[in-house]
Amino acid sequence: MESIEALNLTGKITVVGLAKNEEEIFFPGDKESIKLSWNSEGLNLIRRIRDEVHRFGIAFHRNKRSKGTFKNELENIQGIGEKTATQLLQQFKSVKKIKERSFEELAAVAGRSKAKIISDYFQKKGGLDEILPVLKSNIL
Repeated sequence: MESIEALNLTGKITVVGLAKNEEEIFFPGDKESIKLSWNSEGLNLIRRIRDEVHRFGIAFHRNKRSKGTFKNELENIQGIGEKTATQLLQQFKSVKKIKERSFEELAAVAGRSKAKIISDYFQKKGGLDEILPVLKSNIL
């Protein structure tokens, strides 16, 4: 309800809660729940709405998580876009596996110029990953 109020939608839309186990219906602010017949059309409709909302939410979350986890590092490489990142991930399945591939393997999927950009990026990054802990220990 806090989100509904923050969006100034109070009174403009109907909000209903459905308790899990007993499948009681709750309206915001009411102290008592409404119990519909277990096999009523109204309860079946509310169940279908709930199931669709859950399906949509789960699919949205999985899609967002996979894009964020796998593509961000590749797409942050200047010169590598979403299309190239997607091609590489479809072929090699993960950023970690892409890092392990040879120049020729990357070039077979992304072309020689983009394979060079990717190889250079991960070699430079790998070199820094090895040097930074040494520098930190010497400074501290």
